[in-house]
Amino acid sequence: MPKAIEDSLDNVPSELHEYYTERNGKFELTGFDGLRTQADVDRLQSALAKERDDHKRVKERFKVFEGLDADEVRSKLDRVEELELLVAGKPDDAAIEKLVQGRLKTALNPVEREKQKALEELNAARERLNLFEMKEKHRTVADSVLSVVNGSSAKVKLNQSAIEDALMYAERMLEIDETGNVVTKDGIGITPGLSPEVWLQEMIAKKPHWSPESVGGGASGSGSGRGLGGPNPFSKDGWNMTEQGRLLRTDPRKAEQLAKLAGTTIGGPRPIK
Repeated sequence: MPKAIEDSLDNVPSELHEYYTERNGKFELTGFDGLRTQADVDRLQSALAKERDDHKRVKERFKVFEGLDADEVRSKLDRVEELELLVAGKPDDAAIEKLVQGRLKTALNPVEREKQKALEELNAARERLNLFEMKEKHRTVADSVLSVVNGSSAKVKLNQSAIEDALMYAERMLEIDETGNVVTKDGIGITPGLSPEVWLQEMIAKKPHWSPESVGGGASGSGSGRGLGGPNPFSKDGWNMTEQGRLLRTDPRKAEQLAKLAGTTIGGPRPIK
């Protein structure tokens, strides 16, 4: 019967040759997943022994420092240059100046170390704060979109499969303005300053498959009001001054955004297209 390690493959059936690997002049059985040979065990034991030996040497090397206070050692090392000057003899003016600077440096070194440590902690805190603010922003943006599309009283009707896409686009296209409102960004190919509700209307005009109305209903142009439960009263096809007046009374901000989306203004002319 073939062994896990063979000096040669002469005594191994030819159909098993492919399962052997030559290592250090011998042939090891390695072609089976999960199989561990004695050579594998020997290598592992050798690595563990080396690690233990390295650890022991490091421990013995630093044994002389056991019981020493790190800050005290640093303080003494900082005074080495000063003490060398004193041992060298009576210092001249230049040496005295150097000695003063050395003492000043010695006195300030602990302060500088504390300062550096404080700066590192401050930078780490800033990174954590930035990460928290980013997560909070993404959550606020996502919540603002979900509040518009979820529930029986949803202001914008979306196919369930489109909600995840809408959230992905929202993360890239929406931001929180200085007043705390979630609005569309500037310079992204979308009308800036739109609320999530009106932004979704513009997105549905570009992605009609997001809306349940796209099934058999055909696509409408930008500003039509698809997905909002009715046409945009400021658009060319949905022009409705009565609805415009109602919106102005109930939601002036939304009325202004819908007018802008349709290509007109409050009190402006009916859009040409």
